Amino acid sequence: MTQVSTSGPIEKLPEEKQDLSSSKRDSEEESRAPQVSPEKSDPKGQNENKSDGFQSFVISHHVGFSVTLSGLLVAGGALFILAATSEILSNTTLDFLGRFLTPLGERTLLGVIGIFFLISPLFLNRFVFDALNYERDLRIKAQKSTREAQLLQDILTHDVRNYNQVSKLSAELLAEEFSANHDAHSLVEKLLESIDGSTLLVERAKMLGRVISDYELDRKPINILSSMKRSMQLILSASPRKKVNAAIKLPSLPLAPLDRLDSESQPVDVLADDLLDEVFVNLFSNSIKYSNGEVFIGIELNSVYDNHLKKNCWRVSISDTGKGIADDLKHSLFSRYLEGAKGSGLGMSIVHALVVGRYGGRIQVTNRVESDHSKGTLIELLLPAANS
Repeated sequence: MTQVSTSGPIEKLPEEKQDLSSSKRDSEEESRAPQVSPEKSDPKGQNENKSDGFQSFVISHHVGFSVTLSGLLVAGGALFILAATSEILSNTTLDFLGRFLTPLGERTLLGVIGIFFLISPLFLNRFVFDALNYERDLRIKAQKSTREAQLLQDILTHDVRNYNQVSKLSAELLAEEFSANHDAHSLVEKLLESIDGSTLLVERAKMLGRVISDYELDRKPINILSSMKRSMQLILSASPRKKVNAAIKLPSLPLAPLDRLDSESQPVDVLADDLLDEVFVNLFSNSIKYSNGEVFIGIELNSVYDNHLKKNCWRVSISDTGKGIADDLKHSLFSRYLEGAKGSGLGMSIVHALVVGRYGGRIQVTNRVESDHSKGTLIELLLPAANS
């Protein structure tokens, strides 16, 4: 197993430019709908049940601590009062107090301490339960705000998609009507691309909002190869005019076409969830969008130990022969709005939110050919292995 050097800083995810543009976007949107929908991989009800269970666990421990401490204080107070009222101290003094107090003074002091210990649980329990009630009220308000935001987001996404569908249908009819007019047909094609871009932007904004606000994560072993194959099929269905050659190299196998590899027979599992497909959808779509002519995508998987994450990881290296990314833009590649970038820029923000924020991995962006960014881009993902 190789070691990943951490001498060079690994960039936090940038943001790139992307939009899947195709006049046949409908089929792609329908196929992606289950991935975008919050109900697929983590239903809201399931999230709330898990959250309630954790909250109950925390509250029970707070209450248990408060009751235990109260019992100790009451027992201690009883012992002090017992010592104060005992006849043992009537004619003797304690060595550590005898120099300063008389026997009566010692008994009085012990009695005061005992009474203080006895009444202190009243104030302690009130403070603890007031804090718990305040925390519960804040949690209820936060959950209500989250549900309202999700509802508004769903309504906005649904309505915008419906309006865009009507616009797209009208534009397609215009394209057929002016098929003989090259200039008019070109304008209609641009209109269709804009409509598709608008729909995709709304979907990506919804996805990014879900990833950022979704604190409940149930990670499980996910096969990277299966995820990449599903993602590539989705991208190809959305870009039927593009000729794409995707090849992959595994540690124990020679270079082979991605679509011909039996993913189920390869133990390349990472700790993730069903949203992992979104990472590769966005990365592959960028490679295709920013490549002229035939597209070449190279993928390499290696099992490594990352010194920064301190765990076993799968390193996924994805390279292309596209236009590349200028060196002076790499440091801010994953910011929300990249100056000079085209497209919505949300795609790479989603990649960052998933790889770094959700799965606890890392990402690095370099040139495919050293010192020449125009020869294509190399993106390396480090994802925690399922057996780490």
